[in-house]
Amino acid sequence: MVSRRPSISAGARFLLRALALAPALVLVAPAAAEPWRLTGSNVLRLDSFQVRGDEERSPYPHEGVFLVNDLNLSLSGDTAPGQSWRVDVGGTFTDSPYRSRFDGFVPEWLYISHENRTAALPFRLELGDQEVALSPLTMQRYLKAGRITLHPQAGRDGRRYHLTAFVGADQSSWRDFDADENLYQGLGVAMQDSALGDYGFNVVRNSRDNGSQWVASATGFKGFTLGAQRLELSGELAYLQGEQERRGRQQRLHGHGLNLQLDGRHQGRPLDYRLRFDRYSRDFRPHGGSVPADSRSMAAEAGWKYASGAELRGRVQRIEERVSTDNSVRTDGASVQIAGPLRKLRPQASGRAELQVQRRRNARGTVQARSIAMQAGVGVEHGPRHRTDVDVALARVENHGGHGDRTSKRIAVRHQAKVSVKGLDLSLSPSVVYEEARGPRGRATVGPGLALEAGNDRHRLRLQLGRGAFEAEDASRSADHERVSLGYEYRRGQHRVGVEIERSLRDPAEGESSDAVRAGVYWRYDFDRTFGD
Repeated sequence: MVSRRPSISAGARFLLRALALAPALVLVAPAAAEPWRLTGSNVLRLDSFQVRGDEERSPYPHEGVFLVNDLNLSLSGDTAPGQSWRVDVGGTFTDSPYRSRFDGFVPEWLYISHENRTAALPFRLELGDQEVALSPLTMQRYLKAGRITLHPQAGRDGRRYHLTAFVGADQSSWRDFDADENLYQGLGVAMQDSALGDYGFNVVRNSRDNGSQWVASATGFKGFTLGAQRLELSGELAYLQGEQERRGRQQRLHGHGLNLQLDGRHQGRPLDYRLRFDRYSRDFRPHGGSVPADSRSMAAEAGWKYASGAELRGRVQRIEERVSTDNSVRTDGASVQIAGPLRKLRPQASGRAELQVQRRRNARGTVQARSIAMQAGVGVEHGPRHRTDVDVALARVENHGGHGDRTSKRIAVRHQAKVSVKGLDLSLSPSVVYEEARGPRGRATVGPGLALEAGNDRHRLRLQLGRGAFEAEDASRSADHERVSLGYEYRRGQHRVGVEIERSLRDPAEGESSDAVRAGVYWRYDFDRTFGD
């Protein structure tokens, strides 16, 4: 096995120590004006993975016995009226490659917040893992960050302000945390006025090894009434400047982004609608946002709700990519969907259907594709204990650029039955799924399945059976699959103890079969304590 023990930086070691001390800090929290509550869980499990036959085709690439201990704690409470605290910590101790790429103690989550609503300048302070969302074009990401939000007192009735400042890194792990690798710094100022609307200004700077950039934007929102129409107009205008290494050279970047959206609804009829326009220049690639550079799009959609409870919706959209080049790509699409009760079929029946069409082509004519997709589903309740669902999907893609045409279909039928026998709740769910694809690398799969669950307040038993027959045009890719999973759990108070066994068998038409087994035991303890009364 390849080593999974990356080196740890000095800064990461400091954060690790802080995270390791977090549970102790939770337990010695200051005396509270109101009771504090500690919740969370500790899960200890031991799993064994064994594979016979073709190991490369096994769902378990690593054999052996592995230990995992997951700990998650959350503490919240008030130290004084209007002053609240929250501390969330989570991590694992493991040697399992299925759980983490690290061995040993792996901190995974740390979040601390403090809010003071009674201060002369009300504020909220947040540290650790959190979503930082200023605006779609500047910053919407999960970061390991520090953030402060100020709420200055309004200058007059009906108006509110807030200011947000943050610094953080886009890092997935605390173990090899390096803030300099992908660092964000940002500031956001916003005003909400009951008469004028909502407006904001945001600026974000990002620095990384191959360059840096900053992006600034102005946002706006205004609701108003025009005749019988209730309208909401929103949008954002952004500008980006920076540098980035491309092909061994530093290049300057200048770009802009714009989106406008109008939402409306008729105040006398069950009609709602939306119009949207987006335009992003070639170099507008904000690291904190997620938008398609060098593109332009327009979309319109509307919905109508019937008295029966059914809803009809339609949408049309045009997307243009690589707009600044001489070989732009245009995609036109439309869809219509309807969903609601089917009382004429059966009082407890509901259904949904959707049709999508799309055409994609480029300026040079080397890309020409058309597609049509249909989906439909019906759900029928046979009294309070039985339900049947049927889903059908069909799709056709015509490629005139030399990639070949493709056709696919999917049919799924599932029934669920719930009964009670001598204080034991039983749930039985048989199902069957058929999938077929024609075209390049055509295939067909049929898979019956069965799920059984039985339990009461103390005991819970789960059984799942699945079988699939995969047939491909290339006989060497055809194979039969079988899967069996069995689990039992015993609950008492805050404790849960369980056993799980799972077997996966693959029998190909050609070559060696594989037989993989996972067996595990676990113990879970749930924390729920109130103190400081």
